[in-house]
Amino acid sequence: MNMRIGEVAKRTGVSVDALRFYEEKGLIKSQRSAKGYRWYATQTVDLVGYIKLAQQLGFPWRKWARICPCCGTISRRPPSCWPGFLLKR
Repeated sequence: MNMRIGEVAKRTGVSVDALRFYEEKGLIKSQRSAKGYRWYATQTVDLVGYIKLAQQLGFPWRKWARICPCCGTISRRPPSCWPGFLLKR
C-alpha cells in the first residue's frame, strides 16, 4: 500500500516539512504521481521511526545517512542495518 505524505506524517507524528527534509537528504524516498504528489511505500513508516529513534539517541542525520545503508531504500527493512549502525557510533 502506498501513502501520500500527509498519511505518513499522521502515522509517524513527523511533520510534512520534516518528511520533505528527510527526502531531500536521501533518508527516505518517494515516487511521484503524474500530478506531482509524493507517494511513499508502507515501509517508510518504519524507516521514519528509526530516524526518530536515531535523533532521540543523539545521532545527527548526516552521520546516520552516511553510516546506515538502509537510508533511502524501501526494498530492505531497516532492522537489518540497525545493529551495525549502533556499533559504529
